[in-house]
Amino acid sequence: MPDAARQILLKRAARAGLKGTLAEPVSPHGLRAGFVTTAYRNGVPDEEIMGDTRHRSLTTMPPGQIQPSESGR
Repeated sequence: MPDAARQILLKRAARAGLKGTLAEPVSPHGLRAGFVTTAYRNGVPDEEIMGDTRHRSLTTMPPGQIQPSESGR
């Protein structure tokens, strides 16, 4: 059943008219990364983001997971 979250997400995305691409597919990881990026850009402390995403340390929530933007943080 590990694929259940992906299947639910894909069905909901299709209903909403959202389509992923090869470069940026609709995925549970993408949803999580988007949440981390948005929270980080809005100044949410790393520890609070980690609590919400269940990352255990900053090394498992690397800055590489933050999507780049033109405006910086």
